[in-house]
Amino acid sequence: MLDAAGLDAGAGFEMMSQQVRSSSLRRIIQQVSDSYRTGVPLSVALSQAGSAIHPIVRGLVAAGEKSGQLGQALMQASSFLALRRNVMSALRTAAIYPLTVLT
Repeated sequence: MLDAAGLDAGAGFEMMSQQVRSSSLRRIIQQVSDSYRTGVPLSVALSQAGSAIHPIVRGLVAAGEKSGQLGQALMQASSFLALRRNVMSALRTAAIYPLTVLT
């Protein structure tokens, strides 16, 4: 499916694996990669990783597979995760600020 979307799955999984610092995340990427390479649809491979993959990401990938727009769905998932990371960072900063003022 990734190949049909013009994406090299092997290279993509390898690049992700090299960029993460967490060994547990690296194992999850390897698990998804192994499942995908055996012919399991990407949405199913992501679902097999359980709560490690955000449900919105799993849903976007499943919708992308069904609609034939997997590349676009992956871009949307990436945007969602970047936005989520930024919001979480802002919330952490906002929560820490009062503590620094009070001490």
